[in-house]
Amino acid sequence: MTDKPTKNILFSPVTIRGVTFRNRIGVSSMGQRSDGHGNITDQHLVISGSQAMGGAGLVMLGGAAVEPAGRVNRFNIGLWTDEHATNMSRVANYVKSYGAVPGIQLAHAGRIRFINGGIVNDDQGQSIAPSAIAYSSEHVVPIEATLHDIERISNAFVSAALNAVKAGFQVIELQFGHGYLMSTFLSPVTNKRSDMYGGSFENRIRLGLDVATRVRRAVGKDIVVSVKVSVTDYCEGSWDVKHTIEFAKRLKAIGVDLLNCSSGNVVDGVLNTATNPGAVQ
Repeated sequence: MTDKPTKNILFSPVTIRGVTFRNRIGVSSMGQRSDGHGNITDQHLVISGSQAMGGAGLVMLGGAAVEPAGRVNRFNIGLWTDEHATNMSRVANYVKSYGAVPGIQLAHAGRIRFINGGIVNDDQGQSIAPSAIAYSSEHVVPIEATLHDIERISNAFVSAALNAVKAGFQVIELQFGHGYLMSTFLSPVTNKRSDMYGGSFENRIRLGLDVATRVRRAVGKDIVVSVKVSVTDYCEGSWDVKHTIEFAKRLKAIGVDLLNCSSGNVVDGVLNTATNPGAVQ
């Protein structure tokens, strides 16, 4: 008796929303330095191009800040202007020319911005978070986001997503993990609000669901939408696997296509220890 040949799923194509990935291998977003104004440089073109030439099915650029104050530092790339989108179209088109699908991650740094020591200019605004709790002793205490701030940031995600579509990206990933602003709304350790965005699980996921819903509707049915989450904070009484599973169900219900799973980096000293394998599920 001979064993039946097994199909190699990893290297087989998969189609999501009409976007066909030549295999299930994806290169996650990795930060490279911008020109200091959020624009990509030739470095981004070379690195993303080499990843596409290497055979990956998905090549992700990122994380692109949705507003100037959303950068971790002033050398992060951004996608809040038409100029950013025009520059990034070089990467999207080049990745496509080598048979890979171009994707981009959108993010807001929130309280993890490095603003001490002049790394981020003062005119980029104060760090913001759901509650006035600093990430570490090396970070300033952020201001608690007002309802006006929340609406502005939600609009910024939608605007950046539309710029991503203009630039030619076929996958848009929302950074909801790793201590970035959206993850701090999810976690009860970092979110001590008493309004509609804090307290209960339903309230803490409200902003994430709102942003994902608005982006999903804005970009149209042909764009793949992914969400990156920290599956667990590795901290008692905080965000954990069961919360992630329930959140994933809600995201699926509103049309999110992929969940990019990582962990940690929401609580100081607990770094992301289990990064995702980079496969399109």
